[in-house]
Amino acid sequence: MAEGLSTSELTDLLDRADVRRHLAAGADGTTGLTVEYRVEPDGPSWWWSTRDATVATGIGSSSDPDVVLVCSARTARQLIDGTVEVSRAFLLGELRAEGNLGAALDLASGHRAGAEPSSRGPG
Repeated sequence: MAEGLSTSELTDLLDRADVRRHLAAGADGTTGLTVEYRVEPDGPSWWWSTRDATVATGIGSSSDPDVVLVCSARTARQLIDGTVEVSRAFLLGELRAEGNLGAALDLASGHRAGAEPSSRGPG
């Protein structure tokens, strides 16, 4: 698989992962959080927002994100397809946060960028 991530591939990945459905499941009771994911270098961005228990998503930059999470194309694919969780990507140094680090920590403990992680065996 090529290292770069195009906007059309990103759109396909997000559609397949059914990101809106996964986010909606965790939106109840949220006071509001907008997270932007930026693929570097020179890759696309996507964002999601849970405000007033509603969910919005989009391709491109958010107008006012609480936190921006920056990663490689490889990590973006893994976050979206659920093969790696946000918290694990942070721990491995594959994801860095800019902005509200408290929001990033809450995100790492509760939200996912895309699909539910795949089942893994012990270890």
